[in-house]
Amino acid sequence: MLTESISLPFTLPQVYQGLAEGSGVMRATPAGLILEFEVKEALFGLLKSGVKEIAIPMPEIASVTLKKGWFRTRLIIRATSMKTLREVEGNQG
Repeated sequence: MLTESISLPFTLPQVYQGLAEGSGVMRATPAGLILEFEVKEALFGLLKSGVKEIAIPMPEIASVTLKKGWFRTRLIIRATSMKTLREVEGNQG
């Protein structure tokens, strides 16, 4: 059982078909996952969305998969409902 918060930095590549990218921190807590991130336009990085925070309760998480590759490791979070991740830019509902 998770008794303390664990933080993991992450990126959201290819947001809005590659026109933007996101980065942030994911915290795992006993209640679920908390995503704290910011999206900025990819070309110059000047326009930023502001920091967003999204809580994903543990019962809403269907699966978490870690895919290791040569150049990057991907963490894929699947929710039980599309509504759960609707505020995350770049989600592939």
